[in-house]
Amino acid sequence: MKAPRPIPGYSKQPPHPLLRIYAIGLALTQRRYRRSRWPVARAMENSPPLTAYDRQTPLVDLPILSLDTEATGMDPKRDRIVSIAAVNLSGGRLHLGPMLDIFVNPRRTIPPSVTRIHGITDRHVRDAPHFIDLADMLEKRIGGHVLLGHNIHFDAALLRHEMRRAGRDWRPPPLLDTMLLFAALHPHAETLGLDHVAKRLRVSLAGRHTARGDALIALDLYYRLLPHLAARDILTLGRAEEASAAALARLRRQHRDLRRDADDR
Repeated sequence: MKAPRPIPGYSKQPPHPLLRIYAIGLALTQRRYRRSRWPVARAMENSPPLTAYDRQTPLVDLPILSLDTEATGMDPKRDRIVSIAAVNLSGGRLHLGPMLDIFVNPRRTIPPSVTRIHGITDRHVRDAPHFIDLADMLEKRIGGHVLLGHNIHFDAALLRHEMRRAGRDWRPPPLLDTMLLFAALHPHAETLGLDHVAKRLRVSLAGRHTARGDALIALDLYYRLLPHLAARDILTLGRAEEASAAALARLRRQHRDLRRDADDR
């Protein structure tokens, strides 16, 4: 059997027509910003069975679901999801064939100011399913994984409130936040936004501000962060959670200090 042709930034290409647009986007991106080198599973391959994990499991062995949402705003308690995407990283391989990428009808108007960011209009979601109709599928899809994303705590909060509206007592699984992991490695970084971190780590921003694009960018950031985390002896889920918690506590202290200084002026 012939090996699949490579696409820009990945070592293997699954023969899947839905990836053609993605490959074109990568090719048009500046060459110095490249996608990571995660091996990509063939499109016809199913994700391997989920493996059990705990806090001592090495980061490279975790069953990861990189997830991103787009919403009607930035308040997870009040705003609603309009798009959600998720892609599996299992056994050190990306499984793009079973990628989740769907619109969600938020049952409300999407503000024009938000549409200008992610490009999703009321027309895009008019005939999309409501979240309550997706809740069971999403709960099963997420179960058994570690959720990965840039500022993934925001996405998890959105999901938690959507699940509550759907009558479900859902609690997020363990989270790996590329923003906090980067902050742990770079405590003096002034900006932790996805655009800035991607440029610092020389990761392509192809597909930015779409749920699918941001989920894939987070996986690429994770790939670039792993060797730097290993150099700091952050090799397991437990160590990553500890480093992330310390980074979050430091960021909160800095935020309080800035507010205190502003109030004193």
